[in-house]
Amino acid sequence: METKLSRRMLLKAGAVLACGALAGCAPKVVEVTRVVQQTVVQVQKEVVKETVQVEKKVEVTKEVEKQVTVVVDAAAQKAAAMKGKIVWDTFRANAPWDKDRLDNFKKLYPNVEVELRMGVADQQANYAKWYAMEAAGDLGDVVQFDPSHFHFWRAVDKNILMPIDDLIAADKTNLKEWYDEFVKMSQYKGKIWGLPSWGWSGYDCLVVNQLALKELGVDPMPDPTTYSTTWEQILEWINKTRKASGDKVDRYGFNWAGGEAGFTVMSRWFGGDLINAEGTKTTFQDDDKALKGLKMVYDLVVTQNLCPAPGALGQGVTNETACAENRLTMFHCGSLCAVNAERAVKDSTKAKIGVILFPKRADGKVPSQMRGGAWQVHKTSKLPAIAYEFIKQLTSKEGCFGFNNFGGNTALVRPDVLPLLRAQIPMYKNFEGNLTNGMVINAPANSRGREFTDVIAQMGAKVMDAIKPMPFEQGIKEMAAEIQKILDTPPA
Repeated sequence: METKLSRRMLLKAGAVLACGALAGCAPKVVEVTRVVQQTVVQVQKEVVKETVQVEKKVEVTKEVEKQVTVVVDAAAQKAAAMKGKIVWDTFRANAPWDKDRLDNFKKLYPNVEVELRMGVADQQANYAKWYAMEAAGDLGDVVQFDPSHFHFWRAVDKNILMPIDDLIAADKTNLKEWYDEFVKMSQYKGKIWGLPSWGWSGYDCLVVNQLALKELGVDPMPDPTTYSTTWEQILEWINKTRKASGDKVDRYGFNWAGGEAGFTVMSRWFGGDLINAEGTKTTFQDDDKALKGLKMVYDLVVTQNLCPAPGALGQGVTNETACAENRLTMFHCGSLCAVNAERAVKDSTKAKIGVILFPKRADGKVPSQMRGGAWQVHKTSKLPAIAYEFIKQLTSKEGCFGFNNFGGNTALVRPDVLPLLRAQIPMYKNFEGNLTNGMVINAPANSRGREFTDVIAQMGAKVMDAIKPMPFEQGIKEMAAEIQKILDTPPA
């Protein structure tokens, strides 16, 4: 059963949030002036008061009410109404963004205490911990069961989250402050269950060292936003930029993207998909369009051996670092990786980072996978208005900008933040079109997020293993069977 705000709780929350709406839409000081004027005419036979006398004795009495100016400090009223303590459970409050948001909220609401309980680096491990905390009655007021980690629907079905439609209405929150696709991620069963936190268009590009392509005479690179680079060009560049002396490879032409995010987009390159929209069946093994993309990568990795084997770049060396050091021409990832690769460049004579957005499919769609999370209010929160106000300031314009700029996350969820990010990092301009035209995520219907992502990572690595290769058809068949086992498992 879905948790609903009680009438008493809703009225209390509405009163608090109404103050917020007034504070947000009007000046801090509101002056209200009332002037009431009343004229009374009385006809009398005798003069009772000293008045203007006429043949008929008439008294005109004019009564004017005194002007009264009432000063209302809406922000102060709201701050005074906000009292109590809430708990924030998350794994995304990286320093110094966490302190920035906590300090900012304390300035706004000095009578509110927010306790941060930071999770662990293994994202999926946090959800298991939070389910256990829920069972023990210890889960916080503000939580994050992210849609793109496939736990959001499970959390709603298990009655862990509070729908926030009433809070949105009371506060008059404008949901157009965020891109529609990220708002839609938190819609389920006709309700809204959170406000966008992080989000991007997924593994929608190739991150490229432009200087490697310049050696081939490709200068400048085609404008990514035109989607004009063809697969034939990409394959040519991968082959021609590889540098090797015997068994020693000085520069690899390409590296592929493993895991659920990578395999989903590879399946979508030419019009297919990994699983169906309902999240109940694998589709890639019987779809020639999906197999075309996967086979293309298989040939690069296994047949032609053009990609680095696990560990070949060096212990702990990422694709971003290798690309920045001119040891890798391009790799499959997205905007987050592109920005990180750009930051990793230490020698401008070795690398200049650019991107290639994947060619549009025959149906006009951009091969991508919109990925995102949300800040949510726990169903048992005794202070839902305060919890809602807190998640609002986490994903406000300032909060979202800091989340990107010094919070270690990618949160391209607000149209008003993207220009600020572009001013600092022009790279972001390449991805705006994909944010408004990206493909939605297909989630397992049983919300088996951990098992689903794990099996794709494990079987994907087995299929694309150049050291112990298996025939492509066999690998695809085995991978599909193992994924289907997870999809057939009863709901978590």
